[in-house]
Amino acid sequence: MSDRWTACKLWCLDQVLVDRGATDFDFRVAYFIGHRMDRASGEARVRQEDIAKAVGAKQRRSVQRSIERLCGLGHLEVKQVTGRSNVNGYRLPLEKASFKTPFDDQNVSAETPFGGIKGVPNNDKRRPKQQEKASRHSHTPFLLPLNLPTPRGAALADVLAPLGEKLAARIGADKAQSWFNRSEVVDLVDGVLTITAPTKFMRDYIIAHFDPVLIEVSAKLAPVTRVEIVIASQGAAA
Repeated sequence: MSDRWTACKLWCLDQVLVDRGATDFDFRVAYFIGHRMDRASGEARVRQEDIAKAVGAKQRRSVQRSIERLCGLGHLEVKQVTGRSNVNGYRLPLEKASFKTPFDDQNVSAETPFGGIKGVPNNDKRRPKQQEKASRHSHTPFLLPLNLPTPRGAALADVLAPLGEKLAARIGADKAQSWFNRSEVVDLVDGVLTITAPTKFMRDYIIAHFDPVLIEVSAKLAPVTRVEIVIASQGAAA
């Protein structure tokens, strides 16, 4: 990759992704901070309230705990700024980037999907098998079609009801839960499937990373040729 700045950010995000001590929410926070980092200063000066709004968190405290966890794991650095009107600076440790992804030296096993990765702490001991198994099956429903008050809406709900489950099987339950747990199907008209996202940040991420997969999975259930992602309030008003 010719853009060293972008390559370093992606490397740092890869470390968060495979670290078992980091949660799906932590990755979203880290991704948003990386997205807002300024090339000149190397920092993202953004309020925790704005981070919470962007990643769909209901409380600022959730972001604060996530930042503390990311710092403790070495994935984030904070430049404290005093004064009420000042905003702390956040940065990913770009200088650590080795330009070798944590997936290059995988020694995949049943117990440790990312075992044997150089430079990445193995935190499996923190998470017993029973707890990990329970977490995989404790996800709330997502991508459930709305119950539209028309015969066509009821038929659409029946056809697309398995969409969330099919998507989770395609991209992984944790990733699907992280990015789609607050999404809903709004409608399907002329081959265009409309799905909501809670924030602009999450909408943009879904479009950039999951658009082809959404079309592929939904097309197996209904005649879908294109997927449109709208912010939830816009979808409700449509």
